[in-house]
Amino acid sequence: MFKTKLNTWNYISNLPNKLSDVSMLFDRIDLKKIDEEVLELQQTSSR
Repeated sequence: MFKTKLNTWNYISNLPNKLSDVSMLFDRIDLKKIDEEVLELQQTSSR
């Protein structure tokens, strides 16, 4: 019982690190570029 509590605490205390990893991922994904690609796709499919 105590061990699972410890594991849960480790997980919770590591959450900030995981979150920052995710935000770094989102920084790397260029949303503007994706928007442009989507627009291009829509234009080609509408022809």
